[in-house]
Amino acid sequence: MEAKLLEVKNLSAEFNSDKGSFQALTDISFTINEGETLGIVGESGCGKSLTALSIMSLLPCGGKITQGNIYFKGRDLLNLSDRQMQKVRGNNMAMIFQDPITALNPVHTIGCQIAEVLMIHKGLSRGQAMEQALKALKRVMIPMAELRLGEYPFQMSGGMCQRVMIAMALVCNPELLIADEPTAALDVTIQSQIIDLLAELREESKTAILLITHNLGVIAEMAQKVAVMYAGQIVELGHVKTVLEKPLHPYTKGLLESMPGSNHSQGKRLHVIRGSVPDYMNLPDGCTFHPRCSQGMELCKRENPSLTSITEGHFVRCWKVKAQ
Repeated sequence: MEAKLLEVKNLSAEFNSDKGSFQALTDISFTINEGETLGIVGESGCGKSLTALSIMSLLPCGGKITQGNIYFKGRDLLNLSDRQMQKVRGNNMAMIFQDPITALNPVHTIGCQIAEVLMIHKGLSRGQAMEQALKALKRVMIPMAELRLGEYPFQMSGGMCQRVMIAMALVCNPELLIADEPTAALDVTIQSQIIDLLAELREESKTAILLITHNLGVIAEMAQKVAVMYAGQIVELGHVKTVLEKPLHPYTKGLLESMPGSNHSQGKRLHVIRGSVPDYMNLPDGCTFHPRCSQGMELCKRENPSLTSITEGHFVRCWKVKAQ
């Protein structure tokens, strides 16, 4: 039986802004086992990154978790002090951030930033840490790695900075790696290499991965399970083959139909999900997806469905599916 590494239970979060407070995450639940990859997909603004930041206790100013639990190896991270959580971050859990330019410190060299992680979490001397930093840069295919150690983030391209972030996240061999669009700033060739590297890491050291991406092809290749998010909620969750081959939620179906495929090569127009993700300050009543859904019923406008088990390991938040 696979050991449960991360368990998120009924997680909700809200933000306070100048315009008032709003619910950003609602009742998020999923598990990741040791060595397993869970992919999270959805349009921009659906809460994917906020879910990751909640797990890392790094919610932006104004955000707070209002409900739920986040268990890592049976330990509730929400009960840890800031000092205790700092020991977990970077060592047991690490995150590749979506925007590497802002995540890296502009006044410290690349080598110093990677070495600092090793000195804090592994107790290495500065010399030892710099040796490991060099190996980490080479591992993510950074050319002239010795030279890059002494450079600053502004001297590198966005794609190069992204690879530095990946090297920094992997340097302590974390048990859980959270990757937020890890290949977004990279060209196609390097994207493939980074995906292969993450897969190799999972196989070699049994590192679990929470992979956030818009690329459903990457999810199909990398993940064992997938969670589809919309407007701060999980609307479908299950084994990747089940969800991608037999999607049940209208939103999941829309995402899949929006991908270029063989039908579109024959001159057919690409499918588009009408409308856009709603304003969190003014979410619609009932199911948050109903204004964009072509299969909606009157009930959808009044009540928000719960995430319900349809078959073993396959969960859907949809009245239409429940009625079938």
